[in-house]
Amino acid sequence: MANTTLYIIDALSQIFKAYHAIRNMSHNGRSTNATFGFCQIFQRLLKTQQPEHLVVAFDLPGSTFRHTIYPLYKANRPAPPEDLGPQIEDVVRVLEAMRIPIASAENYEADDVIATIARRAAAAGMKVSIISSDKDLMQLVDENITMLRMEAKSSDINVIDSQAVKEKWGVRPDQIADLLSLMGDSSDNVPGVAGIGPKTAASLLETYETLDGVLAAVPEMKGRQKEKLEAGAENAQLSRQLVVLEDEVPLVIPPDFYLVPERDVSALRKLYQELGFRKLVEELDAESPRPQPKGILVGGRIANYRVIRQMDELLAFRDEARDAGILAFDTETNTKFATPHPIFDKLAGISMSYKPYSAVYVPIAVPPKSDDDDSGFVQGDLFASLDDELKEPVLTADEVIPVIDELLRERSILKVGHNIKYDLHILMRYLDLDGFFNDMEGSLVDTMLAAYLLNPDRKLGLKQLALEELDVAMTSFKEVVGKEYKRFSDVPIDEAAPYACADADYTLQLWQKLESKLRANRTLWRLFGELEIPLIGVLIRMERDGARISMPHFEELRTEFEKEIDELRSQMYKVSGIHFNPSSPVQIAEVLFDKLHLPRVRGTSTDEAVLQSLREQTKHPLIDLLLRFRQLEKLNGTYVLPMLNYAKIDPFKRKSVHTVFRQAAVATGRLASSDPNLQNIPVKSTDGLRIRAGFIPDTVRHRLLSADYSQIELRVLAHLSKDPALTEAFQKGYDVHTLTAAAVFKVGETKVTKEMRSYAKIVNFGIIYGKTPYTLSKDLSISVEEARKFIDSYFGLYAGVNDWIKKTIEEAEVTGFVETMWKRRRYIPDLTSSNTRLREAARRVAINAPIQGTAADMMKQAMINVDQWLVSEELTSRILLQVHDELILDVPTTESVYVGDRISEIMATAMPLSVPIVVDTAIGKTWAECCE
Repeated sequence: MANTTLYIIDALSQIFKAYHAIRNMSHNGRSTNATFGFCQIFQRLLKTQQPEHLVVAFDLPGSTFRHTIYPLYKANRPAPPEDLGPQIEDVVRVLEAMRIPIASAENYEADDVIATIARRAAAAGMKVSIISSDKDLMQLVDENITMLRMEAKSSDINVIDSQAVKEKWGVRPDQIADLLSLMGDSSDNVPGVAGIGPKTAASLLETYETLDGVLAAVPEMKGRQKEKLEAGAENAQLSRQLVVLEDEVPLVIPPDFYLVPERDVSALRKLYQELGFRKLVEELDAESPRPQPKGILVGGRIANYRVIRQMDELLAFRDEARDAGILAFDTETNTKFATPHPIFDKLAGISMSYKPYSAVYVPIAVPPKSDDDDSGFVQGDLFASLDDELKEPVLTADEVIPVIDELLRERSILKVGHNIKYDLHILMRYLDLDGFFNDMEGSLVDTMLAAYLLNPDRKLGLKQLALEELDVAMTSFKEVVGKEYKRFSDVPIDEAAPYACADADYTLQLWQKLESKLRANRTLWRLFGELEIPLIGVLIRMERDGARISMPHFEELRTEFEKEIDELRSQMYKVSGIHFNPSSPVQIAEVLFDKLHLPRVRGTSTDEAVLQSLREQTKHPLIDLLLRFRQLEKLNGTYVLPMLNYAKIDPFKRKSVHTVFRQAAVATGRLASSDPNLQNIPVKSTDGLRIRAGFIPDTVRHRLLSADYSQIELRVLAHLSKDPALTEAFQKGYDVHTLTAAAVFKVGETKVTKEMRSYAKIVNFGIIYGKTPYTLSKDLSISVEEARKFIDSYFGLYAGVNDWIKKTIEEAEVTGFVETMWKRRRYIPDLTSSNTRLREAARRVAINAPIQGTAADMMKQAMINVDQWLVSEELTSRILLQVHDELILDVPTTESVYVGDRISEIMATAMPLSVPIVVDTAIGKTWAECCE
């Protein structure tokens, strides 16, 4: 035992440190920042120190012997944050799952417990390391006892030994208690000697060694110092009783108490999952790996994973899947970009499963289509230098795809995928598309969408869901490909197959788990089957078709934007007198605050709000230049350059951009767009319209048609709230913004100015997004009091809206969720949070989600209906884009009037409301012309 080290963790000091180091972290409405930070520190300790002896010291609730000595001890401490108490309990649960010994004692503080354990261990010949940076504990440091300072957000570990204490405080560890007795400690309300700070206290102890020595020498002192010490001698002696640690706490500890036992890995994993600690789960499974494919799996089951290399094996599997009536499948691909993109990624193989713990992987040799195409490869090409007879035989796409096509088209077989839209995209390059989606109708499900409907705020990756729903830690893509291989097809088949098979297997098992949950809620099951699943085919067609752009137009835009960016850079150098990088927030802060001495608004932040504030305060010419520079740099980098780059590599050679519409990205049900994002192109600015002017129809004989829901969210609000004034306004075709302006500004409708109407529009939409007087005041650049009066006036006119908001929040506080008209749910656990900030944010969500979600559901239904109508009418017109409340179509001029009229009717009747639904249509040669 003489050469072992005992590690003692000062629990609350580490928990408090983690709480303040990590902000805004929660899971399912439960604050987890302190718990996660503590776990990070603890895991780092285990990895770096590998302790065999360990104990965690906690304070117990209630007073201690120090409060008897001095009732005002720690009296000035504020109450701990409301969301911290439950996290301390969570930390205890984590330690219990780890089976780590915990020590505490009534009437004593954790520091006393630590002092007692440390001194006992040192006396027994052990080295002791205390995980804390608490200055009170520094009095324990000696040749056998040290401290470790660890942080929640840093990997640094600093050893605090006698030298470190001396450098920090100017005294030896054995003088720390006397130092604190002289200087006091405001955090614990230890009085000390008034007017004596740490430097003076250290100087006195350097001269007189101890507190007793200092007080004995007071009569010989002179001046103010003598007066302070004479007046404060009693307080100094009282303080010493408070700061000296009690190292003889009556603890009864068995000899093996400190030994670190084996963790309860299962309990710990479940707790980490409950808390949403994905990273810690991954680390846990890396340290305690559970069996993976080709071995014993969850529940002791043997996984039957195999590779299919021969046609007769594939056909036999086809027949088995047909008999089973279900097929989960997943494609493995070589990705062109950092993140997968269904239009550009290349097929490497396909895995399939029709029963749990059984799956096949079919590696595919895809012949190159052209000299410059990189899609041709054979799985395991890393070993291409081997003789041909040593290579593993693989089937070609021409052999495999027809069999897959058979299985996909057969309606008696339920096809299961996870993000199945991506997999269908990959396979459709080799399929005969004629009637493809019609053949699959009603026989397709997606586990990602199922999980999304059940809880839209959760993480939806297959690996994460398998962990949460099946208690299975799947191998990650990075673990398979790693640094050794550039692409999936380079991975040897024997290594790739278990990973690929697991994807199909657990997709099947996940569906079996999620299906019952969905079916238990009939409205969600209907939403899944009648809205989300049918939308998949619509989105695939839109993504494959893409939106054509004018390359010359975007090249010209790039030239103009980059020229202006260069000019702005030169002007900024001129007005500031400094050469700096305007793309660097750090350098901008240095120029603004350190060089030009402009006032700091929010620390060193230079975000747009700060710059806008500085512009108003200082009128400095640099600010306008910076704002314009950032605006142009963002437009050029986010839209212009990506559009050019994507169009240049369009695999269909049409100079189109193929955005990816993400069904499960926005909790309210809205679609999101990425790679590239086409939904956030500015619509009202000149620059934004110039970007939209680059989107063109397929040919000169075609036009772009825009169909836009007019004020749809306000109309949904009128329907949901049944507010008489708002309902009447829409039913009679009044201008809602003018009505609101008249109420807010207390003028007649004929007296409403354009500016008043603009303010009212912000108020109208602000209510939908749960704006508070403070946030509305920022939007309108008015005082908080004025904004409050605006909101009061709004609710004076639309009292029914106010009643609906109150009722919606009250019901959600009871049920825990809100719903759209389609019964799409959004769970909002923070509505009952003790944290005011979280609770207020949750209320805003409760107001907005039913409105925005209903509008999103309406748009999705409209897209399905429009698509079905275009197909049934055998029209050439097609949907290109969906941007919030707007659909963009490519239409031949010969169909434009017919399609324009009919599409308005289809969209307006997709989901009837109690107020009229208006769809504005516009036709133009470019997208910008549709916005005019």
